[in-house]
Amino acid sequence: MKKSFAAAITAAALLSSVGIHAFAEGTFLCMRADESVAISIDENNNFEYMDMRASNGELVYPQISTDGNTYLPFRYVCEMAGLKDGADIAGALPDGYFRYWAADPSIPGDKQKIELMVNGNYYCHNIGESFQYEVSPGDVRTVSIYNIRGSLYFPMTYMAKITDSQALWHGDTGRIMYISNTLNSSDFIDETGNLRRDKELYLNFDFFCNNLGGSPLYLKSDGYTISDLSAEIEGNPKVRSVTRNGRSIYFLDNNGRVNLKIEDNAEISLLSFADEGGNAVDVIADTIISVQNKLYGVQVSAAGEKYGRLFSANHDGSGFKYLNDSQVYNLIMREFRGNLYLFYCDATTRATLHMIELKTMDDYEIEITNFAHENLLSDIKQFVIGSKLVAYISNDGQLHVIDLEDNLEEFEIIRVNNENHKIFLTGSDGESLGNITSMNYDHINEVLYVTQVDYTGRTYYYTRSGDAFTRLERSDHPITDLALFSDAYYNDYCAKTVNGRPQIDRIRYSNGIVEIIN
Repeated sequence: MKKSFAAAITAAALLSSVGIHAFAEGTFLCMRADESVAISIDENNNFEYMDMRASNGELVYPQISTDGNTYLPFRYVCEMAGLKDGADIAGALPDGYFRYWAADPSIPGDKQKIELMVNGNYYCHNIGESFQYEVSPGDVRTVSIYNIRGSLYFPMTYMAKITDSQALWHGDTGRIMYISNTLNSSDFIDETGNLRRDKELYLNFDFFCNNLGGSPLYLKSDGYTISDLSAEIEGNPKVRSVTRNGRSIYFLDNNGRVNLKIEDNAEISLLSFADEGGNAVDVIADTIISVQNKLYGVQVSAAGEKYGRLFSANHDGSGFKYLNDSQVYNLIMREFRGNLYLFYCDATTRATLHMIELKTMDDYEIEITNFAHENLLSDIKQFVIGSKLVAYISNDGQLHVIDLEDNLEEFEIIRVNNENHKIFLTGSDGESLGNITSMNYDHINEVLYVTQVDYTGRTYYYTRSGDAFTRLERSDHPITDLALFSDAYYNDYCAKTVNGRPQIDRIRYSNGIVEIIN
């Protein structure tokens, strides 16, 4: 949604240069008008997240004016384009510099202005005065350099024009992109205007897989290699809740401590946490999830506990804070239409789901009832959220599936017909589906997976597509830590631990049928 320029601009927004990258190979920046996190490229041509902050530390956002032009804070857009601040330079600006001049009160009519020297060309504009430029033949724009409460905003497309770069707007995805003409945009975005999947997978764990925290298996930053983290650490310790940011891998050890390991590096280190005042915080966690420069998790009182408080922290452990006062469990992350959401269950009721929209940090209580206003959630042990689906295991081992007509991300109060709430007692082969032990959901192919242990101790592995659960596999050994992956080339995998050993199967979906192909 486009923001009103007047309504959206808040306090100081002159950005510092920390975290901004402009390399000789070119500059790529991807933003949304209502998000404070941008995506840039590093020296290895991989994506990385960065916070867009004002010089006073406040998070800031790209702004879209009522004239339809995108504006970025002046210092930020200049440094993003590889220009340097020439505030201390007397006389003419050298090439590759920008400068702000305050109005000289001794000169009648003098105005504050900005100057830029780019590729041998000099540009100077008075603050607040409209000017025109031609984006392309026939596309003439009228813009200004805005001064809002002492902060300057500069039109991004104009900067792209004078630096011979591209400024792209994709209305379907809401993405705003600045790309040097030395770069090929198809290396970063696909034909739909979304980030290319192989690049996106470098940033974080795949949102469509393994965010339930049980598995030691993870998808490496190359986008197609699935690895067992336990096997990469000396002594093969038991680890879980594996998540990553680029090549940095975060995981929980057997004591619930958060550890950090760099991909393909044998060394591990214990992550130290400190609150926003710099005070040390002793963290034992049940879950840890990395996304957009942040760690989210559930802080528990002792290893092995499931209930605790929801927290966030920076990737280096600083900035630790609790997000609410509630006792929660079963924290999962979801992506929907490019936006990110945390879901968790209230430990007090074990029958109430919550959703936090990361863009605003608003916390919504999810209400799912029938038309008699009777709650369809009860005694939740574990839940997953899918496209128009909520499934959960109750503490008695029963499997509940609620088919929704609306998405939870858009409607926090949902009413469904009684027949949409199904308790599955048998699979398509007629065998009992009691004692369900774990579940996961494939968001790409929209298939629900569950594991079950029968009275003999054998584990059955079922998938649901449509209205039936079909047994995909049977093992005489325990199947645990079910994790789902879809790699950079959309190859689908189901990874799990069988009798303590990792096993990875390639999965094929065809006409609603799921099969293991190797």
